[in-house]
This record gives sequence, structure tokens and C-alpha cells, in this order.
Amino acid sequence: MTRRVGATFGVIRFSLTELAARAAAAQTPGPRRAPGSHAAAEAIAARAVFEARAADELEYFAPVAALPGFPKALARTTYELRLGQVVPNRLEAAGEAGADLTRLLARISEQRVRAGVDDRAALFVQASRAWSAGHVRWAGLPVVLLDVTIDSRAERDFIAAIAAAAPEVLATVP
Repeated sequence: MTRRVGATFGVIRFSLTELAARAAAAQTPGPRRAPGSHAAAEAIAARAVFEARAADELEYFAPVAALPGFPKALARTTYELRLGQVVPNRLEAAGEAGADLTRLLARISEQRVRAGVDDRAALFVQASRAWSAGHVRWAGLPVVLLDVTIDSRAERDFIAAIAAAAPEVLATVP
């Protein structure tokens, strides 16, 4: 581009997560939700475990659900499942563990809605929608993605939305 036009102007650099956050913020209608931290995810998981134990819903995880590390492990598992865009009802086929996870994920989702908090997976989903709908001011411009690591399906879908809207894309992926 520099060789062709002689100069560059208007080049903007972002990390993939920062770009997703800016794109998600451009999404028009709907309630605004706060981005959640790992500590918030652990607190939400702890609340979900507490409620599931109180309702006697857990079978497979019942012996370990009261242990102090369980909410942290559940929060991490939830994070990975959501970034991988695993549909909770598909987990039911994994036996007792999958059934317990499905119930816990439903409770975690309910807690997120109540708290008005989103996680990184939701950020990428919202960003993909905003980019595809043309709500992002950079949609339709050439894009250079340098050394972008793609660690999840949610990130891959966001990059696909960016590429689909761009007239030209140059990407390097480690």
C-alpha cells in the first residue's frame, strides 16, 4: 500500500480482543452489558454451584462441588466451552458429568443475565454480528492481521466476519 500510494495515513492498530471490544461497542440496539473479569466468572460460578447444591441438582460433581477449587475450575471450563461455542445441550450426551455441566451452565448463564455481565466469548459473538451488519466503521476497509493467534471458534468466527467484509486482507497466523 505504501509503495502504491507513497504514504500511509489512518492506520490503526489493535489487539484482537481490543478490536472485538470496539466492534461489540458499535452494536446498536439492545441492553449494554459490562465485560466480566476472571474474578467475576469465578464468583458467578460459585453462586451457580451454591444454588445447584441447594436444589440437589448435582450427581456426578456432588462429591467435589463443595471443595474450594471447584468454582474456579468450573469458571475455567465454562470459559473454554463458551469460546469453543459448545452448545450446552450437547453435553448431556456425556453422561452424568455432561448432565451436571449442562445444569451448571444454565445457572451460570442465568447469573450472567442477572448481573448484566458478559464474558470474552460473548464479546466475540457480539463483535462478529456488529462487523457483519456493517455497524463497525472499519468494516469494508482493507485489513492487515499480523501474528494473530486463533485459539477458539469464537475468535475464528470474528476473523471470518472481518475478512468477509474487507475488500483486501493480509493475515499472518503463527
